[in-house]
Amino acid sequence: MTTSYRSEQQSGDPELSRLTLGPVRHNGHAIRLRPPRMSDFAAWREIRLRDRAHIEPYWSTSPLPWERRHTARHWARECLLARADMRAGRRYAGAIEVDGQFVGQLEYCVIDTATGTAESSGWIDARWAGHGVITVAGAMLLDYGVTALSLVRVVAPISPANLPAAGSVRALGFRKEATMALAFDAGGSLRDHALWAWTARDSSMPQTLAIAPQIDAPTADRPSRAGSPAPAIIAIAALRLLLWMAVRRLRRYTLARAVRITVTDAPNISVRSLSRADRVDWQAAAHRARLAPTDRRRHRREWHRALRDARHGLRSPTGLVLVLLAEGRYAGEIRLFEPTMTGRVARLSAWADPELVEAAQLGAALRAVAEHGFDELGLRRIAAEVPSADSASNTALTAADFTEEGVLHDHCGPTGVRTDHRLWALTTPPSHGGRH
Repeated sequence: MTTSYRSEQQSGDPELSRLTLGPVRHNGHAIRLRPPRMSDFAAWREIRLRDRAHIEPYWSTSPLPWERRHTARHWARECLLARADMRAGRRYAGAIEVDGQFVGQLEYCVIDTATGTAESSGWIDARWAGHGVITVAGAMLLDYGVTALSLVRVVAPISPANLPAAGSVRALGFRKEATMALAFDAGGSLRDHALWAWTARDSSMPQTLAIAPQIDAPTADRPSRAGSPAPAIIAIAALRLLLWMAVRRLRRYTLARAVRITVTDAPNISVRSLSRADRVDWQAAAHRARLAPTDRRRHRREWHRALRDARHGLRSPTGLVLVLLAEGRYAGEIRLFEPTMTGRVARLSAWADPELVEAAQLGAALRAVAEHGFDELGLRRIAAEVPSADSASNTALTAADFTEEGVLHDHCGPTGVRTDHRLWALTTPPSHGGRH
C-alpha cells in the first residue's frame, strides 16, 4: 500500500535536512520521523546509556568507552555531520518521535540516487521495542524513498543475533539475501552480518501503514534549547568536524606504493599498478573484453582521472586500480575499493580479455591480489559482486577460493548493469599478519 502524506519538505527541495514524515497514528500514539536536533541530546544520552546492553553489541566498534561515546560534543558532531550529509542528498538521518518524545533513530545512511539504492540503519528505546514503532517509521521512510527519491533497492545489514531488527525489516517486505562473513566491525570485532534487501521488482509497498489510514498534518517545530549542548561545545564540535573532514579528504590522496604482484599459480600472468604508458592499451582493451557500454566509452579525461587515482591506492575515489598482464600484454584490470561499511573490508571487481586470459588464470590472479590485500593493506574481508549470468567471472572466483554468500536481487553492481548478482567473499583469520 502506498500512502501519501504531507511532509515539511517543499516540492522540488533537494535538501533532506528539512524533511519530516508523519505523524502517523499507531495504537493510539503519534509517530513521526524528523531530522535530529541539538535539543535531543539529553534524551539520546539517557536512552543509549540505559540500553547499552541492547545496542552496543550491534553498534560500530570504537576505542572509546561507551559513556565517552555519548557526550555533548559527540551528539553535536553527529547532528552537524547529519545536516551536512542531508544537504548534500547522500543521507537521511531521522529521529523517531512518539507523541513528541525522542525514542530512537532511523536513517538511510547511504543514498545513491544514480543507482536508486540506499542502506538503512536504526535503533529504538527498548521500552518501545516490539510495539511496531520502528516498523511504522521504516514504512514511512521507505514510502518516501520510493515515491520521492525513486529508490528501487534498499538494503539493511543486520547481525544474525539481532532478531528484533530482522523482524522489523521482514515486516516491511525485506528478504534475506546473504550472510556476509566478517562484514562489519561491531561490538569490538569484525562479525558476520545478514544482508536484507527490499527491491521494487520483488516486493510490494509495505502494508504497515494500512493500520493507520489517518495521516495528520505535522505541527511546526519549535525546538527548545533545554538539554542542548552548550554553544561553546557545538562550536568546538564544528571545528573538529571540519578538521576531520579535511584530514579524511587528504588521506584519499596520499600517495601509495606501486604494486607489482607475481602470480605463482599462473607464470605467464602478472599484476601491477596502472602506469602512464598504459593509455592506448587502457582504451583498447575494454572493447576486446566486451564490457558494458558505459565502461567501453573511455575518454581522455577519464584516463587522466584513472591515472591520478591509481597513484593514491585503496582510498582514492576509484580505489586501487591494477593492470592484469598476460605474457606482458595488457589483458584486463582488477580493482580493490573501500565499501560504505566500516572495518578492514574491501570490494573487488575485475574484467579480463577472454582471448588472452582463461578463467583459471584470472582466478589465480584474483587470489594473488587478495593475498596482497590481506598482507600489505591489512584487510580482513574482500567481496565481489558478479552478474549471475557471467559464468566466466563466477568460475574465476571459485578458482580463487572465494565463497559464494548469496544472491543480490536487482542489484546495480560495479559494471552499472542492474541485474541479479552473486555475492562472493574471501576472508582471513584475525591471526593473519597484515599492515594498513
